[in-house]
Formats: sequence, C-alpha cells, structure tokens
Amino acid sequence: MSPLFAWTEDEADPSWAWITKVPKPLAQQDWKLATGYPSASWVPASVVIDLAKDKGEKLADAVPTAVYLLVLSEKLCTLLTRESGARWETFAVKLRRDRKVLDTSYVLANLLDVAPCVDLGKSDYEPNAVIPGEVEFFRRLVLDPGRLPRDRKIFRMKEQPRIILVRDDLVQAIRDAGCTGMTFVPAEQIGPELG
Repeated sequence: MSPLFAWTEDEADPSWAWITKVPKPLAQQDWKLATGYPSASWVPASVVIDLAKDKGEKLADAVPTAVYLLVLSEKLCTLLTRESGARWETFAVKLRRDRKVLDTSYVLANLLDVAPCVDLGKSDYEPNAVIPGEVEFFRRLVLDPGRLPRDRKIFRMKEQPRIILVRDDLVQAIRDAGCTGMTFVPAEQIGPELG
C-alpha cells in the first residue's frame, strides 16, 4: 500500500485567508460536512462564507479553516473528483470579505468515503466520551494495512472522521497542479495536535 498522509491546513503562510466561523445556514448540522454524512438534502442552494478579518487576504485552493469545512477552488475540486476515486458532494459557495462578496469560484466539498482503518490494539489514543467507537485524539496512530481502501486515494478515518487521509500519488498530483492551502503530514506522525 502506498504511504498515506493527513490533510492539514497550511498554517505557515500568514498571507492566507482563513475561515474561522461556520456560516449560520450550516451551523446546526456542520458536523455532517466534517464527518462524511450525505448533506445534499439540507445544505442551502446559496451559502455565503465569511473570511476571517484577522487573517491574510490571499485565497488558497483549499481555504484554510478552523471549523473542519473543505472549501476548495474549482481547480482543486476538479482534480480531486477526477483523480481520487472517492465519492464527493459539492456545493457552490460565495466567499465574502468585509461584507463584500468576492468574484471567485469555490465549492464546499463533502468527502463521503469513510473507512475503518486503525489498528486500535496497537494505537495509543483517547476514546471519544460522547461518540462510542470514535477516537478523541491519538497519541500514536497505527493503521491496519489490511483494512485500507485500495480503490480510493482519499478518505476519512472512521475512527475519527475529521481526519482525512490521502495517498502519496494523489498528494503528488495536488502538488504537481500547484494547489495551495494545505499541507500533508505522514500518517504515522498523527498525534494530539491533529486528532
């Protein structure tokens, strides 16, 4: 199996625009978008997402977010839907800065593929006290190679769906396309700071 990486926000570049608040139309069910639940039945046709005032102004292909939403440029979304083998829901969104809607093409993406892939016997983790079967955070993550999906290059971990794992060949395709706004951490380095 190819090496896997966790998708994380690019926090090193202070010039990136960020999303730090969930838009009101999504606020009651935003957890579904962060965990792979189908959401087409409740996401409004038109959503405006505010960019944080205290962050940078440069728009990345994956807009960094503190609220676990995937807000992607049309370029990155097209690459992911074409190359990943994964199932996606996408919703057109408008980005707004200082009450001005920007003329950009972005989507709110919901990665639907969730796979049980953690070797819980070998991993060191804190169980989620609210959701049985899920992990609050890992001190040390060990994946079970026999349970990793072979037909998908990107997926959510069932044991902690906010963590998105990406195969190295898709990471390379994203980098080759010049897409920005995210970094990739080797899966074996996932610890409390990532989940």
